[in-house]
Amino acid sequence: MTQKAALIVTDVTAPGGVDTYIVALHDAAYRDGWDVHVLMDKGEGSDRLFRTLHRRGARITRAGLYHRTHDETARAAATDAVLHDIAPTVVHAVCPAPWNTVVPRERALEAGARLIFTEQYVAEGFTFEPSLKERIDELYRRADRAIAVSKNNQRLLADMYGFPSDKLVLIPNAVPTEGPPAKSVMEKARVLADLGLPERPHQAVCVARLDDQKGIDVLVQAAARLPVELRRGLCISVFGDGPNREALFQMGMRAGVGDVMYYWGWRENAAEMIDAFDLFILPSRSEGQPFALLEALARGIPTIATRVSGIPEVLMDGQGGDLVPPDDPAALAIAIEAYLRDPSILTQKSRVGRAHVRTYHDLTTNMATTMKLWRGGVVGTD
Repeated sequence: MTQKAALIVTDVTAPGGVDTYIVALHDAAYRDGWDVHVLMDKGEGSDRLFRTLHRRGARITRAGLYHRTHDETARAAATDAVLHDIAPTVVHAVCPAPWNTVVPRERALEAGARLIFTEQYVAEGFTFEPSLKERIDELYRRADRAIAVSKNNQRLLADMYGFPSDKLVLIPNAVPTEGPPAKSVMEKARVLADLGLPERPHQAVCVARLDDQKGIDVLVQAAARLPVELRRGLCISVFGDGPNREALFQMGMRAGVGDVMYYWGWRENAAEMIDAFDLFILPSRSEGQPFALLEALARGIPTIATRVSGIPEVLMDGQGGDLVPPDDPAALAIAIEAYLRDPSILTQKSRVGRAHVRTYHDLTTNMATTMKLWRGGVVGTD
């Protein structure tokens, strides 16, 4: 039987959760028997995604797709060339925000492909030029489906921004839930020692880009508010990179927590390392539905995160982990201090969180639902 061709397209320009989704989507399509290709931006910020896909043997075309650095004519021409070469039955666009990949989506429809797209990040306060809003509305009307990765995203897209709700389907972000066994005490100690971390009673971790959205500055301020005796027993490791790295380091030094905050940059194996830590913290100001949070919960790590976007539904409004207001160092410090003084309550919550992720955010299950959409199947809208 001849394989049907499919094209995954994205103009993501920075490492993060969108990369994780694209890799999982590619792998699921390959296993499902599709002749799958990837069209992605050629900028330096997407190099990490390219390397990851290349190691998997993916067929990749890189072109100037990002709307802020390449004009519409060039984006259309690059997309048309790939569409002509592979003649995909399905085009699945992965959108870092609703205004991304507009031109590739339009060209896919003009080429007669079935269009599916995933809205990874939706926040309150987005503004759209009227002409752009009309174009995105038209994409919704003509697409097979638009995937929202959280109930919050689905609500904002339909109710706040008025995109056609009949095309929206909820398929939450997901991670492997049947991973390797939990690390032994010795294995955890080896991971921490290999990083060069000092031996302390508590080792916390955050996985996030170092930009304003992720709120690492709030975490630095919260660490500075902890009582000195608790700070002495705590390390907070941050895996990620971004434009604020040096500023965050300097902020920590000025705040007296230079020996608490440790920055390790992007690590390809960060997801495999996080269960060496006993506390996961995510201080974001806004989110889609963060993969790092799902990975931490899937490994049963006690979690503190902000009450924004798709996070409360993952933490079951506080049943699966502690929720704090965004941009509130005092509240975050109180939550961290409570855990350091008595880890038992948050540890119990982590068991609830892990069960929830296994039920609703299992990668195999949710990607199977996505592949059903590719094959033209019907999936519920909520």
